[in-house]
Amino acid sequence: MRKNIRTKVVGNKIITYICGVTIKWKDMPTILILFGLKFRIYVRDHEPIHVHVISQDGEAKFKVGEEISLMDNKGMKSKDLKLAESIIEENKELVITEWIKIYGK
Repeated sequence: MRKNIRTKVVGNKIITYICGVTIKWKDMPTILILFGLKFRIYVRDHEPIHVHVISQDGEAKFKVGEEISLMDNKGMKSKDLKLAESIIEENKELVITEWIKIYGK
């Protein structure tokens, strides 16, 4: 995420703040949507092969290899994490294929 410094005048005060510029949707294609969960691969990301899962409560990141493992969780509920993991397991080939389309590895 790029950060910009912005200045805003409010009444007689000048407020300076840092604004994060979000990644455009084209930079994070959604490869699958099931049961209210969105599965995305960010274009400007890094190895190992992994997928981001977004729910209405938060976001998690799962490593996809021989085993599926949770790398990070920011607010997703336990039941959604389990559901996401099982969906990734069932669609592992899709995730790996999409990763290869983006990164060529």
